[in-house]
Amino acid sequence: AIKHIAYIMYTSGSTGKTKGVAISQSSIINLFLGLNHHIQFQSGDCFLATTAYTFDISVIEWLLPLVTGGTCIVLSPEQLADDCLLNKLSNCPYKYKDVLLLSVISTL
Repeated sequence: AIKHIAYIMYTSGSTGKTKGVAISQSSIINLFLGLNHHIQFQSGDCFLATTAYTFDISVIEWLLPLVTGGTCIVLSPEQLADDCLLNKLSNCPYKYKDVLLLSVISTL
Protein backbone atom coordinates (compact mmCIF):
# COMPACT_ATOMS: atom_id res chain seq x y z
CA ALA A 1 0.00 0.00 0.00
CA ILE A 2 1.15 3.52 -0.78
CA LYS A 3 1.85 5.61 2.31
CA HIS A 4 1.75 9.08 0.78
CA ILE A 5 -0.46 9.48 -2.27
CA ALA A 6 0.28 12.58 -4.35
CA TYR A 7 -2.69 12.18 -6.68
CA ILE A 8 -5.00 9.66 -8.33
CA MET A 9 -4.77 9.28 -12.11
CA TYR A 10 -7.87 7.90 -13.77
CA THR A 11 -7.22 5.77 -16.81
CA SER A 12 -8.88 3.10 -18.86
CA GLY A 13 -5.54 1.53 -19.72
CA SER A 14 -5.76 -1.49 -21.97
CA THR A 15 -8.95 -2.86 -20.40
CA GLY A 16 -11.29 -0.04 -21.43
CA LYS A 17 -12.64 0.10 -17.87
CA THR A 18 -11.97 3.29 -15.95
CA LYS A 19 -9.86 2.82 -12.84
CA GLY A 20 -7.94 5.05 -10.47
CA VAL A 21 -4.19 4.57 -10.13
CA ALA A 22 -2.56 6.01 -7.02
CA ILE A 23 0.65 7.92 -7.72
CA SER A 24 2.92 8.18 -4.70
CA GLN A 25 4.90 11.20 -3.63
CA SER A 26 8.08 9.11 -3.80
CA SER A 27 7.35 8.24 -7.45
CA ILE A 28 7.14 11.93 -8.33
CA ILE A 29 10.32 12.69 -6.39
CA ASN A 30 12.16 9.88 -8.20
CA LEU A 31 10.90 11.19 -11.56
CA PHE A 32 12.06 14.72 -10.77
CA LEU A 33 15.46 13.55 -9.53
CA GLY A 34 15.95 11.51 -12.70
CA LEU A 35 14.95 14.40 -14.95
CA ASN A 36 17.15 16.82 -13.04
CA HIS A 37 20.11 14.46 -13.37
CA HIS A 38 19.87 14.67 -17.17
CA ILE A 39 18.58 18.20 -17.75
CA GLN A 40 19.82 20.02 -14.62
CA PHE A 41 16.99 22.42 -13.94
CA GLN A 42 17.99 25.43 -11.88
CA SER A 43 16.38 28.06 -9.74
CA GLY A 44 15.20 30.81 -12.04
CA ASP A 45 14.35 28.54 -14.99
CA CYS A 46 11.00 29.27 -16.63
CA PHE A 47 8.72 26.47 -17.78
CA LEU A 48 5.89 26.89 -20.25
CA ALA A 49 2.97 24.65 -19.28
CA THR A 50 1.43 23.46 -22.56
CA THR A 51 -0.06 20.12 -21.54
CA ALA A 52 -3.63 19.82 -20.25
CA TYR A 53 -3.65 19.16 -16.50
CA THR A 54 -5.67 16.01 -17.18
CA PHE A 55 -2.67 14.42 -18.93
CA ASP A 56 -0.21 12.76 -16.53
CA ILE A 57 2.90 14.36 -18.06
CA SER A 58 1.56 17.78 -16.97
CA VAL A 59 2.84 16.99 -13.46
CA ILE A 60 6.34 17.73 -14.77
CA GLU A 61 5.35 21.08 -16.28
CA TRP A 62 3.33 22.22 -13.27
CA LEU A 63 5.29 20.89 -10.28
CA LEU A 64 8.93 20.58 -11.36
CA PRO A 65 9.34 24.36 -11.67
CA LEU A 66 7.94 24.81 -8.18
CA VAL A 67 10.29 22.32 -6.51
CA THR A 68 13.37 23.64 -8.34
CA GLY A 69 12.67 27.31 -7.63
CA GLY A 70 11.58 28.04 -11.19
CA THR A 71 8.56 29.71 -12.71
CA CYS A 72 5.62 27.96 -14.36
CA ILE A 73 4.05 30.04 -17.13
CA VAL A 74 0.41 29.13 -17.75
CA LEU A 75 -1.25 30.43 -20.91
CA SER A 76 -4.74 30.09 -22.31
CA PRO A 77 -5.27 27.90 -25.41
CA GLU A 78 -5.60 31.10 -27.45
CA GLN A 79 -2.28 32.38 -26.14
CA LEU A 80 -0.59 29.05 -26.89
CA ALA A 81 -1.73 29.42 -30.50
CA ASP A 82 -0.21 32.92 -30.74
CA ASP A 83 3.17 32.54 -32.45
CA CYS A 84 4.11 36.15 -31.73
CA LEU A 85 3.50 35.71 -28.01
CA LEU A 86 5.45 32.46 -27.90
CA ASN A 87 8.31 34.15 -29.71
CA LYS A 88 8.32 36.93 -27.09
CA LEU A 89 8.49 34.29 -24.38
CA SER A 90 11.73 32.93 -25.82
CA ASN A 91 13.35 35.34 -23.35
CA CYS A 92 11.53 34.76 -20.10
CA PRO A 93 10.20 38.08 -18.76
CA TYR A 94 10.34 36.86 -15.16
CA LYS A 95 13.98 35.81 -14.92
CA TYR A 96 17.16 35.99 -16.95
CA LYS A 97 16.85 32.53 -18.46
CA ASP A 98 15.11 31.17 -21.54
CA VAL A 99 11.74 29.50 -21.28
CA LEU A 100 11.92 25.71 -21.18
CA LEU A 101 9.33 23.82 -23.14
CA LEU A 102 8.85 20.15 -22.36
CA SER A 103 6.44 18.97 -25.00
CA VAL A 104 4.77 15.62 -25.53
CA ILE A 105 2.53 14.93 -28.49
CA SER A 106 -0.63 13.41 -27.00
CA THR A 107 -2.10 11.92 -30.18
CA LEU A 108 -1.98 8.38 -31.43
